[in-house]
Amino acid sequence: MRRLSGLAALLIPALLLFTSADQARNQTRYSVQAYIMYPQAWGAEKRRLELSDTITEPHRINIYYTKEYFHMPEALPAQLQDSSRAGDTLQLAGGTGYLKKKEIMMAYDKRGYISVFANYGCPNCPISPYEHHYEYDASNRPVKITNVIGKQEEFVFVYETTGNLKTVERIENGKVIQRVVYEVTALN
Repeated sequence: MRRLSGLAALLIPALLLFTSADQARNQTRYSVQAYIMYPQAWGAEKRRLELSDTITEPHRINIYYTKEYFHMPEALPAQLQDSSRAGDTLQLAGGTGYLKKKEIMMAYDKRGYISVFANYGCPNCPISPYEHHYEYDASNRPVKITNVIGKQEEFVFVYETTGNLKTVERIENGKVIQRVVYEVTALN
């Protein structure tokens, strides 16, 4: 009996290892290449490969992916939707140390999506004050973020039919300053 339990102790982990390896083989991987396009004064764009990545989640290329790798936009709430906050406006103030006078405001629409995300002040903060207004498409993906105070800045998001981001444009004073273009292809 003891010999059988010892054999079972060896076979179960081996079976789990083969099962997880088989699942990993069957999981589709995607190649992501991101180019940054810089408009030139004469109308052309300078294209530079900025990122090459492999992902397994087909809808991973989103606003948070862009924030993580390109810091666009610089400020972003932890999540865009919180249904428990539908119609609410939150005013967060205070903090400690150099953040003592920080004032943040988050307003949610009737569906619980962020409609305004703002930082109205902090004398020692590395980010200038901003008030970002969010617009969404029919699939509840952000398509435009507009800063209405401070730097006149917009971020425009265009999506592929698969749901991944295709391009992100940073516009200042009506001109495209920077464009991130994603190319996502299945590897297997």
